[in-house]
Amino acid sequence: MAMLVKSLNKAGITSLAGCHGHHRYAPNVQISGGYQGAWFKVIQEKYLSELTLHYKWTVHFENQSGSCMCAEGAVRWDMNLIYQDTVQMAMVLQKYAREIRELKNASFKRNKEMKEVASHLLLARNYEGLVEWMNAKVENISIADK
Repeated sequence: MAMLVKSLNKAGITSLAGCHGHHRYAPNVQISGGYQGAWFKVIQEKYLSELTLHYKWTVHFENQSGSCMCAEGAVRWDMNLIYQDTVQMAMVLQKYAREIRELKNASFKRNKEMKEVASHLLLARNYEGLVEWMNAKVENISIADK
């Protein structure tokens, strides 16, 4: 879990802590705020969707840190499978860390649109709308680069 938390931070996705669940609870990574959680959902689809993971890792919003990524799909958790999943994700995040940070910087400038659109979506707790908006911004950057 520590490797995944460090890899998320290296890729510019502010994460605070991780817990493997101690065989009883869902493994999770605490992500700093709804905006960072939405950004992780974009990155998860763009960079991690082709991985063969043992568990489904889902972002949940409005917890103590703002959002978290939690594993789903088990009653009793296998530490070896959690390790395999987190290492796979961490390796991809490390490989593309610079690219992910640059994509974030190019897509989300601190400007009027960010204040009007992103802030409004966050305040309205419209996280799916925020993810859709982020995906559109990323797609526009990707198209412009081609």
